[in-house]
Amino acid sequence: MGASYRIIAAALVVAACAAPVRWRHASLPEDQWRRDEATCNRLARQKVDEETAQRDTVAGHRASGHGDAYESAMARVAAAKHVRTLAAQCMTAAGYERLERD
Repeated sequence: MGASYRIIAAALVVAACAAPVRWRHASLPEDQWRRDEATCNRLARQKVDEETAQRDTVAGHRASGHGDAYESAMARVAAAKHVRTLAAQCMTAAGYERLERD
């Protein structure tokens, strides 16, 4: 296995193993927390998918299929990180606070 494939594998493992974030809202019931988190995650994924499609179309990647495995893997890692960031911003904007990891 080449060095670039080892880097790709390591990056994907790190991204996949990111600990889930726990949230709390002082005035909402817990079952609402899960629904709100699901909504924020869905909206974040949609936004990142739209941004990625637009960027790829402008750059010609989607139409031509260019790009190597390393670039593709790194783009997926960056997209996953961006989804987590946007979802966290959404939850914070809705009045949630992030709980510290145990």
